[in-house]
Amino acid sequence: MRISGCPKRLPRIDRMTLIGAALRLPLAVAALLLAMPVVACGAEQAWNAYDDFYLDPAVDGWQGATRPSDSGVVWGYYAANVNGYGGYPRKIGVYFAPGPFSPEKSEQNLYAYSRSYQPLGAVNDVIGTSQWDSTSGTGFPRYADTQKWGSSLGRYDNPWFAGAPGYAESGPQPRENRIWLQAGYLGNTGENGQPPAEGICPVLVWKAPAAGTFAISGSFLIGRNGDPTTNGASIAIVDSKGCELMARQGVVQGKSYEFRYSKKYEAGDVVQFQVGTDFKTGAPVGLDVSITAAEEKTP
Repeated sequence: MRISGCPKRLPRIDRMTLIGAALRLPLAVAALLLAMPVVACGAEQAWNAYDDFYLDPAVDGWQGATRPSDSGVVWGYYAANVNGYGGYPRKIGVYFAPGPFSPEKSEQNLYAYSRSYQPLGAVNDVIGTSQWDSTSGTGFPRYADTQKWGSSLGRYDNPWFAGAPGYAESGPQPRENRIWLQAGYLGNTGENGQPPAEGICPVLVWKAPAAGTFAISGSFLIGRNGDPTTNGASIAIVDSKGCELMARQGVVQGKSYEFRYSKKYEAGDVVQFQVGTDFKTGAPVGLDVSITAAEEKTP
């Protein structure tokens, strides 16, 4: 958690209160105190998904966090089954809840990537394994599913191959510092007359640590995975209050989709950043997201 300086709007201390305090101080200090405008400084709390990333369990090569930091505890790493069969949902864009799946509770469809830290509570299974590849910067740490579904959630510094979000065809590669999300398409084009299904979709979770008004900003950057008729992705941002902050949409490879919101939440409310396949082979998506909560305190 990073603590920064005063907010722009700050309450002033009543002057009579200030005079009373000054009378109890030595003359020189009192004169200096009375000459200065006094404000109360509130703390601004900030969380960044890239900076707070942790890889659990540890794996050779990764030099970063292997458990949540004080600020990392708000983040959780999940995969949602939206493959249709057996009553599962068919696409992203709604809030996926913890708890055991049943056809009557089809949106309780989450798996966890991290084996020891699941801020939402019990889910259907843990399907993640830690992996790391030396690419550039701190490399490519990620959770990959253990079921050969092809889904993954990690982070990266610089794009290192042509399909990575933000890759520059010429010149030095930009510093992206993003969360990596890639959904696994399982080829369900629609069984028994049903619509097609997206597959297994990574979900980055942020859980409000306290009540307040939170500023949420960032962007999804779409990688270039190949022929857009057979490769693609979808994105959505939803919360546990039933709000669609960003309605599900199919996206264009190479394009950036920015977002900026201000929303009141209670402690324990959840925001989910979801990435699907758009019913194609899933293109990788780079997510930059920061969340801040400014708090003003009256003396």
